[in-house]
Amino acid sequence: MAEIPHDAKARGMGPDLPTPSSLDVRPNMELDPWTDLRTVPFAGQGTVERIGLLPGGTTGGRPSIAMIIRLADGRHVLAETTWALMETAVRALAASPVAELDRLEHGGDHG
Repeated sequence: MAEIPHDAKARGMGPDLPTPSSLDVRPNMELDPWTDLRTVPFAGQGTVERIGLLPGGTTGGRPSIAMIIRLADGRHVLAETTWALMETAVRALAASPVAELDRLEHGGDHG
């Protein structure tokens, strides 16, 4: 398998990749599902296998997050967002009642 370069320009993700201005965060997908995606064709279902922080990964020089998603058919997808958006999303999810209940029931176990 080919390695993905960590340099944003070498990945072709510099100016060509739009920097997202928002990230849709749903603290409880059972209560608030992505109904707008019901008719959108998907490439398949996958698993996040890798996640990493890229210093200077945005065109403005701010850090970004890169994720590798392995699809069921073995193909891989590279997804990226800004660190600021990911950090905000993680904080919102961690503060949700779902996360709190999980911590109470399972403690610090991340399995």
